[in-house]
Amino acid sequence: MSSADAYIVVGIDRSPDAERALRWAAREARQRVVPLHVLFASEGIGVELARESGWAKAVTYDMEEKAALEVIDKTVANALGDVSGLEVVPVVVQGPAVASLLEASKTAELLVVGSRGHGGFDGLMLGSVGLQCAMHADCPVVVVRGDDQYN
Repeated sequence: MSSADAYIVVGIDRSPDAERALRWAAREARQRVVPLHVLFASEGIGVELARESGWAKAVTYDMEEKAALEVIDKTVANALGDVSGLEVVPVVVQGPAVASLLEASKTAELLVVGSRGHGGFDGLMLGSVGLQCAMHADCPVVVVRGDDQYN
């Protein structure tokens, strides 16, 4: 991969650990002067958000993608605020998080994930997504712990 093609991918969900991972990845992308691809696996997010808001209509693919982009935008704004000097590329993928992140690792320079996200069990040091990425990714993986020690 040439340096012109290099980028970092960070997987996010709507968890605090995802925001920590995003901050870490953004700092690394700025230091390396590469784009930051913010990946959200949108499996069911439109339905989940519709349920939270009490909306009972059927959710289309376009609605699902729009909801996922809104999650990315909100997470980037909450975690980073000012993104000047950083190229942020939102990436919405339909499907499970692990499969989506492993696919992204085939072309990324670095994959960054939080240690635990939604669906994790309290007390675990590493969630299943982070573990699967660390074991099977095609690029180096950074798993950002749930404390703000490095952020």
